[in-house]
Amino acid sequence: MRVTQNMLTNSNLSYISKNYERLAKLQDQINTGKKITRPSDDPVVAMKGMRYRSQLTEVKQFYRNLTEGFTWLENTDSALDETAKVLERVRELVVQASNDTYDSAARGNIAKEIEQLQKHLASVANTKVGENYIFNGTDIGTAPVKEDSLFVEFNTFKSDIAASAIDPENYVVNYQGYTFQYDKDNSTADKLEYKSTAGNTITIDITTGDITHKYTNTSNTTTEERINEDNLAIANKNAVSTNTQDFEVEVMKGVKIPVNVRPQDAFSIELFSGLESIKKMLVNPDTKGTDITKALESLDKISNGVVSTRSELGARQNRAELVENRLQEQKITAEKTVSDNEDIDFEQAIIDLITQEGIHRASLAAGARIIQPTLMDFLR
Repeated sequence: MRVTQNMLTNSNLSYISKNYERLAKLQDQINTGKKITRPSDDPVVAMKGMRYRSQLTEVKQFYRNLTEGFTWLENTDSALDETAKVLERVRELVVQASNDTYDSAARGNIAKEIEQLQKHLASVANTKVGENYIFNGTDIGTAPVKEDSLFVEFNTFKSDIAASAIDPENYVVNYQGYTFQYDKDNSTADKLEYKSTAGNTITIDITTGDITHKYTNTSNTTTEERINEDNLAIANKNAVSTNTQDFEVEVMKGVKIPVNVRPQDAFSIELFSGLESIKKMLVNPDTKGTDITKALESLDKISNGVVSTRSELGARQNRAELVENRLQEQKITAEKTVSDNEDIDFEQAIIDLITQEGIHRASLAAGARIIQPTLMDFLR
């Protein structure tokens, strides 16, 4: 085959053009730090990169979810700690008031402080993170405690029952710190019976307004007594949320952690009605110190419930910290996988660039010798 000067020139120019392409690709890689700048450069790397980046994005989203969960958990723990301190202060006040040397004025002052502590507990129960209530489960837009409708006066309660305006099952009564739930089986239209967990009962005669307390004393004898309506606290169960749906955050694929405390576990109707009945005992001049002391048992039970709830919350926090460590490890692994797939080896890229520049210079030098001068070159 005859090789002409034109063929040599075209071939040399073609190789020089390819050298420029290789130089341009290496320079793009060094400038961007990536192996490819478009999917067509390497479809396999591009497809793997999409999958790896999707995994990394997923891990980062789980980590953001967990961060939001930590905010809820920490605020909840702080609120429960405040609740425990308030209940401890209430107990101290009740112990002081149980001393019969305190006159009615001193006990009245203690009742005023307990009233303020009761309002503070309601505000703690309505704690918000951002615009979300943290003690109402999934119903984050509604306050768990409606303080304005929490209690009802006895005469109003009696008249509303008589007019069938309210359902007695939606109310609890509290006497000397003990809560009594509505007993539907033993109640009639005219007589409402409420029973405590200990089996004691309070019967309310709607017609006459008489209130009877039947209880078993320390000698195992059943005793029945008439009590004054001023010593009875009637609370609306609907004023305190009983939402049982947990607010959960997804921290791994298919793994969710509840980050809330249910309202009935920390701020139950028993808590508020118990404090209300203690207040009524303290403002009653006929209340004896031994009667006030009896309220300590129910108060301790409520306090222990808060401590138990906080312990469960601490266990969730520990689990969340373990998940956080796991997500950090997954994030590092996912970032390394993406880097290995897409990022260049800078040292190798620099060496390749220098090598390609050497080849390019050699191509130019060879071309200068191959392409022979023309008559016009001599005429210059």
